[in-house]
Amino acid sequence: VGNTLRSSLEGAEKAFKDKIAPIYGIIEQKGGNLPVFVPAIKIEADKIITKAMALSRTNRTIGINDESLKLLKDLSSTNTTLTFTQAHEMRSNLLSMQRDLGTRYEANTTLSKYLNDALNTINKQMDLAADSLNPQLKKLYSGTNSEYKRVIGTLYDDTVTKILNKNPERLGEALAQTGNVTEVLKVRKAIREAGKQGQNVKVLEENLLQGYLKDVTSKLDDSLDSFSRLNDKLSDRKFKRTYDVMMQINPTVKANIAKLMNTAKIASK
Repeated sequence: VGNTLRSSLEGAEKAFKDKIAPIYGIIEQKGGNLPVFVPAIKIEADKIITKAMALSRTNRTIGINDESLKLLKDLSSTNTTLTFTQAHEMRSNLLSMQRDLGTRYEANTTLSKYLNDALNTINKQMDLAADSLNPQLKKLYSGTNSEYKRVIGTLYDDTVTKILNKNPERLGEALAQTGNVTEVLKVRKAIREAGKQGQNVKVLEENLLQGYLKDVTSKLDDSLDSFSRLNDKLSDRKFKRTYDVMMQINPTVKANIAKLMNTAKIASK
C-alpha cells in the first residue's frame, strides 16, 4: 500500500514540475534572463567535502557515506549563477534528496542540515532575483511559486512523509491506530492532490482502505462473534472517528459491515 502511494506521489510531483517548468522559462526570458546567485550552496558543499576527506584520513567521520559524498560533489560542481528554470530544477532535486534522507538518517545529520540550508538559500535567492522583475512578471513568479509550495507541501506533508519513511508496507497498520484521524485526513488530502496531477484517486483510496481494513479485521474471522467484537471496538470514540473517515472512501463497504454487525447484535440476544 505504502509503496504504491509513494510511487503515485512521485508521479504526481514529476507531472506538476513538468507543468510549471515552462512558466519559469517565460519569466526568465521576458525578465531579461535575470541571474539567481547561489554561490553559498557550492561553498558549503566544498567545506563539508574537505572536512569529510580530512577526517577520513584519521579514520573518523561526520556521518557522510560514499553516496552522500557523491551527492555533495555533484552540488559542488554546479554553477553559482542559475536561471530561474535551473534554480527551480535544483530546488526540486534538493527537496527530493531531503525526503529520501528521511529513510536513512536522523534529521540533525551534517547532510540534512546542509540540505535545509541549501533550500533556504535557493528560495531566498530566487525571491531576491524576482524583486527586479516588472510588476506583471513578479506577480506571475509569486503565484507560480506559491502554487509550487502548496502542491509539494500537500503531496509531501510532514505527517505523510514520516508515515511512508517509517514503514511504507505497514501504512494500513499505521492508519488503523486508534486516534490517527489526522494522519488519515492528510494522506487522503495528498491522494486528492495527486489526482489533480493525473494519478488514479479511486485506485489509491481503495488500496488505502484495503490496507486499513486488513489491519482492523486481522484478528477477526467470518463468524458473527467477530463482527460483534468490531462493533464493541466502535464504542471507542477515537477509533470510531478514524473508522468513519476511512469508510468515507467506500460507503457500500461500510454499509455491508454495518449489516453484519447488526446481525451479530441481534443473534447475541
